[in-house]
Amino acid sequence: MHKLNDDAWNKSAPYLASDIGGYPPSIVHHSIALLLGDEEVTQSRVEYVMGIRQADGSEKCTWRVWVTTAHHLAHVDVEIDADTYTLDEEQERYRQINPAVARVRAAWIRPLSAILELALVGDTSARSSAGRERWIRIPAIKLSFAHLQPVSIPVDVADRRGEKERTASFVDVLRGAVQQPHQHPDNSKRAADVNE
Repeated sequence: MHKLNDDAWNKSAPYLASDIGGYPPSIVHHSIALLLGDEEVTQSRVEYVMGIRQADGSEKCTWRVWVTTAHHLAHVDVEIDADTYTLDEEQERYRQINPAVARVRAAWIRPLSAILELALVGDTSARSSAGRERWIRIPAIKLSFAHLQPVSIPVDVADRRGEKERTASFVDVLRGAVQQPHQHPDNSKRAADVNE
């Protein structure tokens, strides 16, 4: 059992929220906290997908979160047996008695120093918004690591301004990690993958 104190919760919560769904259920918070320990989140990318229809007619939702700290990249992917499921819904009286089934499909942490390459994936396109701002639409980025499987992260957030800026800051951190001189990460204890 893992207990997340209020201070840690309050520090990480803004980075885990989705601009379309609010805060994720507690399993997402706890999973990230278990991976990070005392490290603080510096940037994040959050993907909340609702109403994923299954072959049997039921619906599920997923929360996928990538966060950076000063030294690490961590990822949690949670699938929930409900068409929508947020922290607010989790705290409703009905859900206190009948919680939705949630599965952690992936949970890992890797050192930023192990990133060797950042590549753009999919068809990119330049777009102008109001004024002089220009945005490049990129479906995903792919990170290559020393001695670890590559990782793809979706970064296309349509035209949601706040989410665009947050995702751009997240990608900036990863790009900065690639541009740093790398040390050989052969004894990194925190590069473990779970359910990759």
